[in-house]
Amino acid sequence: MDIPKTRVEAKPSLVVNLSNSLSRVLALLPFAIITVIVVGPLIWVVLMSFRLTNEIFTNPYALPIPFHVYNYLHAFVPPKEELDSLAPTLGTTPQGIDQWLQQTNLPDGGFGFFHYIVNSVIVTTASLLIVTTITTMAAYVFARQRYAFPGRGPLFIFIFLSMFFPPQITQLSLFQLAVSYKVFNTLWSLILVYPAMAIALDLYLLRAFLAQIPTEIEDASRIDGCNDWQTFWKVMLPIAKPAISTVIIINLLDFWNEFLYALTLVTKPELATIPLATYHWVGEVELDVGGLAAALVISMLPIVILYLMLSEQFMQSMVGGALKG
Repeated sequence: MDIPKTRVEAKPSLVVNLSNSLSRVLALLPFAIITVIVVGPLIWVVLMSFRLTNEIFTNPYALPIPFHVYNYLHAFVPPKEELDSLAPTLGTTPQGIDQWLQQTNLPDGGFGFFHYIVNSVIVTTASLLIVTTITTMAAYVFARQRYAFPGRGPLFIFIFLSMFFPPQITQLSLFQLAVSYKVFNTLWSLILVYPAMAIALDLYLLRAFLAQIPTEIEDASRIDGCNDWQTFWKVMLPIAKPAISTVIIINLLDFWNEFLYALTLVTKPELATIPLATYHWVGEVELDVGGLAAALVISMLPIVILYLMLSEQFMQSMVGGALKG
């Protein structure tokens, strides 16, 4: 009598599943570590900004329970003297402002951090416009053979090598120049210095990109009747948009967070940029950790918002540039 054989279906073994899961975990582990290292301190600062300084000293890693917005009020509310001068504009009296400040536990007013944000916006925007315009045109001349001139190669190497010198070398000379040209203790000192410190890197990046554009595109534009300026603005500049976007993002971060030249060239408190104002906030006697955390969050917000607004366009320009290349 034949005994029917049972058919055993092939199933993935437990060992194979465990091996695949372990491989997946090991592949994701470096990304998890990088995320914790980069994002962890940012989340910690945000949580501290909603806690009082005495609470932070008691337990630095606790959650913001109870939730406080006092640090942000302290950051944004102007000092009492400024509020008193704005009383007619605000439709109140100095006595009404004093009463409100007492209710918010800010008898002397706040730090007025919004004023320093405006200073940083002015300096960063003007510096970006200057350095982007100058380096884009200069890189075009350095990149295209049509505009070759004697000594172009050594001049570019000289500019490129300036990147390797520490910024402290130029600190004293820039201070003397700012005093001589009467721009010391003005925002113009930073607006002129920031582009100067970014020219070398920007020129290097833009030249490398513009040099890869085929000469046939340039020749075709001239056959269509474009002169040199029209070829640059209408043909080459749109193609170089990915490189220009990269340069703008790099310079934006550098200018927004720059501290050394701001500390040297601007000593008036009312002209301080965000990093310099944050430095003044630390103080010499006591450390307001909660307020400082709120100031750091406020200084990060414009960069984060700008990134969220422009990240998609930036990626599209990068893909478009790659396809054109």
